[in-house]
Amino acid sequence: MKKIAVLLVGIFLSLSLVSCDLNFSDPNVIINTIEDESTEKIQVQNQISETIKKVSRYCVGIYTTNGTTASIGSGVVYRIIDLETNDTATESTKEALCYVVTNEHVIASESTNVKYKVYMGNDTYYHADIVGSDATNDIAVLTFQVKLGDDTIKYNEFADIFSDEMSMPAPGSYAIAIGCPLSLDNYNYPTVGLVGKVTLKTITHSALINPGNSGGGLFDTSGRLMGLNVRKSTVIVEPGENGEDDIVPIEGICEAIPIWTLKTVINDIENLNKVVVRPSLGVEVYNANASLYDEHRDVLPNTMSQGVVVNNVTINGNASKMNGEDNEGIKYLSLEKGDVIAKVNDENIKRSEDLGYYLSIAKPGDTMKLTIYRNINNSWKEINFSGKLS
Repeated sequence: MKKIAVLLVGIFLSLSLVSCDLNFSDPNVIINTIEDESTEKIQVQNQISETIKKVSRYCVGIYTTNGTTASIGSGVVYRIIDLETNDTATESTKEALCYVVTNEHVIASESTNVKYKVYMGNDTYYHADIVGSDATNDIAVLTFQVKLGDDTIKYNEFADIFSDEMSMPAPGSYAIAIGCPLSLDNYNYPTVGLVGKVTLKTITHSALINPGNSGGGLFDTSGRLMGLNVRKSTVIVEPGENGEDDIVPIEGICEAIPIWTLKTVINDIENLNKVVVRPSLGVEVYNANASLYDEHRDVLPNTMSQGVVVNNVTINGNASKMNGEDNEGIKYLSLEKGDVIAKVNDENIKRSEDLGYYLSIAKPGDTMKLTIYRNINNSWKEINFSGKLS
């Protein structure tokens, strides 16, 4: 019995020692962990501060006036051209032409007597001219002339924001917004948030923006341009009691036009050197929902759970003039109500926003190919339509 008792006491002591090891960590480990986390936070903060300092060099304010009223917005310098060589500026460039991208609604005006200025802080303004605009995508391009090497712009400090290929940002990554909220007194005012949602047409983020931020840049922590800030959601309308709608205020949902759209639209504006008009497909659509997918699960491909359904076709619109043919060689003319659009130019369509994106980068005269599914005699057929957009 004594041996057993001694053995039990030994086991108890061993368990107690193990328990002590589990409950009481080495204080040095805790201190080192805290120091590591603190160092990491400081490094991130320093990186963000350095990025803001770097990209602010080519973030500008936009001043629009008709002589009676005035409005402000923001913009981003994306290219500097040597006026003598008409090529990309170099360190030897003396006078240069700067290209600025902003929102179309920042420079839009019903008045014919409108003047534009680019503001670069310290009461420094430059006269600006419009290259062109695209109302569909809410993008405009301005130019202004400067002398390089002065206190405002130095070529060797300019970074080509389009030089690096920008991949689709991940939700949860940092987003830095820079602009002129409320007034030019808040020139290059930075805010930091997180990317929330990314689609082909929109980057949603939580970096705070306000009136005046329109056209300002949204950057990642490396200083690459992710997009152009365009709006923020302030309220939503929900059904209330007694049939009256309730207006609910919301915060932290801001939107930017993605860099891939910016590049395409800027290129179109520069090449056409005027107002860019985008074609319309001439259809009303809604997103395919789960019930549609469940009902036809055995005949529709998986992508149809996220396709778009044609609800109406405009008479004499582009969709009504398209020619189609199925896999058996049977020909069809025009889209019809009930068609499910699966692809545009061989790219999968998940939602109506995707269809809108491909239309927003199309030009009159472009050929568009649509892959649709049509219910004929209770059997779904794949039909490929194509036609030139007018």
